[in-house]
Amino acid sequence: GGVIVGIIMFFWRREARPGGVADVIEARTHDGKKLSFRNSLVASTISAISLGFGASAGREGPVVYFAASASKSLFRFFELPPSSRRIMLGCGVAAAISASFNAPIAGVLFAHEVILGHFAMSAFVPIVIAAVIASVMSRAWFGDNPAFLVPDFQITSYWEIPAFALLGLTCAVVAIAFQTSLIGRDWVPRHFRIRDNYRPANAGLMIRNIALDIPQELGLGEEATNAALTNQMGLWTMLSLIIAKTAATAITLASRFGGGIFSPALYLGAMTGGAFGLIAANVFPELASSEALYSIIGMGAVA
Repeated sequence: GGVIVGIIMFFWRREARPGGVADVIEARTHDGKKLSFRNSLVASTISAISLGFGASAGREGPVVYFAASASKSLFRFFELPPSSRRIMLGCGVAAAISASFNAPIAGVLFAHEVILGHFAMSAFVPIVIAAVIASVMSRAWFGDNPAFLVPDFQITSYWEIPAFALLGLTCAVVAIAFQTSLIGRDWVPRHFRIRDNYRPANAGLMIRNIALDIPQELGLGEEATNAALTNQMGLWTMLSLIIAKTAATAITLASRFGGGIFSPALYLGAMTGGAFGLIAANVFPELASSEALYSIIGMGAVA
């Protein structure tokens, strides 16, 4: 997989990595000037190959970038004013998130909060329409299956609230370590002057070596996340997956594979919360809720 991505980069996209959410946020401030539909097609191909071969990343970054590039092509074709261009950009992003995760409400909120940076009725209606249509089409093709299987849960005791606060601190440490690893792993090849089109193959070899011992770190990680949500993982397995997923995702994204960081963040949150819940259940068995509840809270906290 790394060799194929390196060849694509050598011939078509030497100068940069595949685009993601951050590039769309930047493009929104420049009326989409930095978005290219041709580059988005190449980036989407790289991302599909990366994730298909097992690179550790999420799919939301590539689909958001592609949807934003398609939106730019539309508002240039219709010669829309700047205010409408930003709304069109939000419509594309909302549709991408809605179809990718089968979550139209999340798509609407993501477009407003992350891309537009504000809520306005003039943007709300068209963004909702785009998200609903994308979700309907996605469900017609893939079926009405949620991305994650959220189990039934309840809070056993309000004495658990301090434990939830402590879990928030723990998740903050995990999130900071995750972001630091992404920055640090990108620093290494740049300062050792490794050619960009060689980096994916080197990264693929490293990810493969990790996967020989911990295969659950490969790909999107939805199966492992669902296992944590349904109490099917042990403490040491989840702790090891936190380290392995952090390392594998840092290697993936710093080495010019395509992908996003939202799904890995949910993955790390589920593992952190699940491990925390198991420890809490051992310390306070009468008060602790199931580790599934802690996994759900961890997903939100790390993300």
